[in-house]
Amino acid sequence: MSQIKFLNYFSMVGIISTFLFALVHLNSGSKTVGYFEIVGVFLAIVNVLYFRLSLNYRLASFMLLFLMTILLVFLLVTGGFQGTGIYWFYTFPALAFFLKGKLHGFFYLLFLYLAVITGYSFHHYGLLSSFYYNFTEIRQLLSSLTAVSLLMYYYEKTKLENEMKIKQNEKEIVMKNIFDRQFEEAGEIQRTYIPQNTHHSEFMQISGYYKPAMEIGGDYFDIFPLNNNRTGAVICDVSSKGIPAALIMVKFRTMIKMMYDINSLKPSQVFSFLNKIIANEIVGHMFITSIYLIINQDTGEIEFANAGHLPMTIYSLKDKKIKTIHSVDLPVGISQDQSYKDHNMKVEPGDVIVLYTDGINEMENQQEEMYGRERLHAQIIKYSAGSAKEISENLIKDLFHYSKGCTQKDDIALVVIKIL
Repeated sequence: MSQIKFLNYFSMVGIISTFLFALVHLNSGSKTVGYFEIVGVFLAIVNVLYFRLSLNYRLASFMLLFLMTILLVFLLVTGGFQGTGIYWFYTFPALAFFLKGKLHGFFYLLFLYLAVITGYSFHHYGLLSSFYYNFTEIRQLLSSLTAVSLLMYYYEKTKLENEMKIKQNEKEIVMKNIFDRQFEEAGEIQRTYIPQNTHHSEFMQISGYYKPAMEIGGDYFDIFPLNNNRTGAVICDVSSKGIPAALIMVKFRTMIKMMYDINSLKPSQVFSFLNKIIANEIVGHMFITSIYLIINQDTGEIEFANAGHLPMTIYSLKDKKIKTIHSVDLPVGISQDQSYKDHNMKVEPGDVIVLYTDGINEMENQQEEMYGRERLHAQIIKYSAGSAKEISENLIKDLFHYSKGCTQKDDIALVVIKIL
């Protein structure tokens, strides 16, 4: 479309200028030149109208170039008003560059140089008496011709560079759209790894929430049945975000799912097994913090291990307060020689166990103040009388109300277990 606009503007400038010169020549007595220019204007108008109807800019450009060539030769021979000749010397090579490219443009420029020099030489030696331009005017024409050639050379060069940039930008946009679609699809696949339904039994209710900072993330939780009326729950946080974290998370999840003897292993043994493999394969400075707990629904006992994760958080209905159990064990993936310790506790009806990742307590408001554990503990106590789902929903609602207008910087995972 840039070529079409260029040709439109070029044609209109040429037509208007030539018509004005025709009026000047008619008034000054150069009727032959004036009539010739009027005929050229008429043909150019017909050509432009044809072009606008057909949009065949190549044919229309060729016709305009042909008309300009006839006018140029005529004006060189007949002289007339010298401004006309100067005008065509400016415009002729410009259109030649536009139509044919740099090589053809230089060919036409060379032709013009030779035509002017030859015409002047013939006139100087008396072979062309009708050539009215003197040496000073010829020098001006040749200088103008050189200036136009340089101008159009850099115009063509800039146009090509811009076209290359546009193509590169278009390619980048296409690649970005492809990457975004793949990123979205990867996010949809990852969300299938997260339990979508709440877990209910006569002993407890379990509800979870997951929201990555980007389409995919490194946080993960899962709930799965074990033998002897036991339930396993795991939450983890990979020390990165985006694709690298998601790949490590998938590996962590796959290893737990494929652990054939998980029913007979203590939480500490599960972490020791995972750590020996992941510590040997993880790249850079990445690691995984995690809590794995086993709930015995017959005895009300809970056994868990904490691999460098945030403290186990329990609301005791009997004591009306929050209890936290901190870990001194290293995250998974740091050292192959790391060992883990099991913790045991007993829960009672009305107790609430909360597992979460640091995307919650480190969420910031517009004043860059973190949500913090104290606020989280206060909200757990406030909503502890509700079901696991209600507690989870209210905690997340308060979190995003606190951070309203701010960008989520980290992945969020939350598991709420309500003992009945």
